[in-house]
Amino acid sequence: MTITNVRRSAVLLALVAFGAVSASAQTATQTVTFQVNAINQIAFVGSPSLTITTAVAGAAPTSVTAAGTWAVTTNQTGAKITASIPLDMARA
Repeated sequence: MTITNVRRSAVLLALVAFGAVSASAQTATQTVTFQVNAINQIAFVGSPSLTITTAVAGAAPTSVTAAGTWAVTTNQTGAKITASIPLDMARA
């Protein structure tokens, strides 16, 4: 082996060794913050209508029913559902 080949081999070996050191694994620590907004949805299916008639004196009023279905979707805990009507209830 000639001196030129030895020098080339030494330079090549040095480059490989340097490349191996610089190619080592890198790590990092990051903090990721995210927020999930509240989802609250009420779905109602149907159009119930109740007709309430006046009861005969001394007799119980006629009962009425109407069909409809509803569902609640939420990602919160402790949520409440409240409802109201915009008019005063009629008095007998």
